[in-house]
Amino acid sequence: MKKISIVTFGFFCVMFTMNTFAVEHASHVHGLAEMTIIIENDRLEIEVKSPAINLVGFEHKASTQKHIAAVNKAELLLNNPKEIFSFTGGYCKLINKSLDLSHIKKTHHHSEKEYVKSINKQDNHSEVMAHYYYHCEKTSALSAITVTLFDLFPSLQKVYVMWATENQQGAITLSATNKVINLRVNHE
Repeated sequence: MKKISIVTFGFFCVMFTMNTFAVEHASHVHGLAEMTIIIENDRLEIEVKSPAINLVGFEHKASTQKHIAAVNKAELLLNNPKEIFSFTGGYCKLINKSLDLSHIKKTHHHSEKEYVKSINKQDNHSEVMAHYYYHCEKTSALSAITVTLFDLFPSLQKVYVMWATENQQGAITLSATNKVINLRVNHE
């Protein structure tokens, strides 16, 4: 059975048609992450969304030294996209990135009462979001993206990827043994 999924990403709105198994992952599932890739003109945008537990081992605000160290390590790794992605062709250069670790990164509170309120409001299903923005000299030559998140975050088991170029779109499930997204698939 095919389903249609509409994804709004940056300035783009993309409609994907995919098998049911790839759509059912939309809920928060430990061990699984989502990635959306949009390629248009000379721009490449990659969004990664993962349950925090896949990246740091917990889903609450970091309060112990061990948890704070885990968040800092994940932040350091996610801030180094050269270690996460490698590109075949396209000559893509990172121009910007953003991370949202706010659900697990401890913030300073003005009072103990305010801190206790924030702890009580916490959702047990915290997400981490990362956006990467690239400029590519020739996106038509970008044929594949290799993703090494599995090497950096061993708790991650699968990444569901939806991608779209100006001419094609697709979906793939990545794993530790299947890390390559082939963007130039011939449908002949």
